[in-house]
This record gives sequence, C-alpha cells and structure tokens, in this order.
Amino acid sequence: MPRGNTGAIFKSHLSILGLTLVNISTEKTKTTTFSFFPVWIGPVGGELKAMLLAKARALIFPTQWCEAFGIVTIEALTSGTPVITTHNGAMPEIIENGKHGFLCKDVDEMAEAVKKVDSIKPQDCLKRIDEKFNYKKMAEEYAKLYQSVLKSGNRLI
Repeated sequence: MPRGNTGAIFKSHLSILGLTLVNISTEKTKTTTFSFFPVWIGPVGGELKAMLLAKARALIFPTQWCEAFGIVTIEALTSGTPVITTHNGAMPEIIENGKHGFLCKDVDEMAEAVKKVDSIKPQDCLKRIDEKFNYKKMAEEYAKLYQSVLKSGNRLI
C-alpha cells in the first residue's frame, strides 16, 4: 500500500483513508469473502480522524518500510482501537501481537487478523498508551536520560 494510506474496518465496510485509492490483491484475499465493501474517504485529520478511529473495529496500517514511529497507530490505540500492522520499523515496540492488535508478515496474514480483531479489548489498547506513551512518563524518562548524560560527562555531539 503506498505511503500515507491506512484502512479502518467498520461493521459494514472498510474505509480507506489516505491520498490514493489502492487495490490489495493476493491469491488468498481473492478467495476470501468479506462482509464489507471498501469505501475511499481520502485524507482526513482533526476531529473527523479522531471520530473515525474511535468508531473503527481496527486500524490497518500496512507499512512496508522502516516506519520510525507511526503516530496514527498511537492515535488508534488512544481511541481503544486495535491495530493490524507489519513487523516493520517501530511497530513491534508499539503493538504487542495478540494484545493490542496483530503484527503480520503480509497482506494474507492481515486478512486473517481481521477475523480475530474482536478478541482485542479496547481497555488493553488504552492501557498500552498509559504504560508506554503517557506524556508524563515519557518526559520523566527523557529527564533521567539527560541527567545521566550530564553526570557521565559524555557529550552528545
């Protein structure tokens, strides 16, 4: 899937959010029958994006490169929405497979993960954010890191 596209699964359809409409097709997905039809919404942001993520059953984030962070995955988890993604980049640090979403090796595994997404509890997604990405905890960890560098006398640059 080209950069900038993300899918969100709702009860009756798959919404594709991003710059372009894409076609995902593999041997396995050609024979898979889905109970929803793709709807291309296009680029979204702000309150509309927050609403779509909050109402979605899952966020599909099929990154194919070393994604440094993937803020949309954090936004989904903050909404209590599980994430279906790949093992690329920071995704394994953000998503614990089977607990906050699914880490998949290819589109075929993503199609299978869609069938299991209701096993993920929204509370577990929210808990992940509080444990790993809470702004106060992150600020405290940065402060500790800076203090240790200053005490060691090492220069960062």
